[in-house]
Amino acid sequence: MALITVFIVVYISLFYFGISIYGDYADYIIFSLAYLYVCMSVVILVKKANVVLKVLGIIGAITMSINFLVGLIGIIMFIVISQDYEADKVYKFNNNNKHYSCRRYTFGFATLDDTRYTFETYRQFKYLPLEIKIDKTDFFANESDLDFTDAKFSVAIKSVDDHRELIFRSSDGGKSTKMID
Repeated sequence: MALITVFIVVYISLFYFGISIYGDYADYIIFSLAYLYVCMSVVILVKKANVVLKVLGIIGAITMSINFLVGLIGIIMFIVISQDYEADKVYKFNNNNKHYSCRRYTFGFATLDDTRYTFETYRQFKYLPLEIKIDKTDFFANESDLDFTDAKFSVAIKSVDDHRELIFRSSDGGKSTKMID
């Protein structure tokens, strides 16, 4: 039990600082299993004879119940919300022998006026299944010069003096740069 708790705490801490396993699904699976572990721990705490542990278990059970009720309401919006959690396009590129991956998440719905494009850029390592999040950039289709539906849309990193620039470019000449160092 203690080893699982340490793993969960370390993994969530690393994720908070932008370090995770390649791709999104590994994170989703680990977070789901961590939540299951917490729920099982709460049930075990409620059954303990120690008063302090029992009170902690009851507080946890109340929190789980509230989360369940919020989840029931949220299930109605699941289709709209979940589209923002799966990348619809992945751009891979290199700079100075470093490997990068940029995931595009598109959030738009029939009743929305605009589509939001979120780009999350990660540095990946050749021999480790880890990635470090180095940037998150949001664009709105109506407010940007970029053509996000362009088949030749590209993302790159360019080293300039003592910093790096993240470059988003579409083939119609639209370009946006952002300093990341």
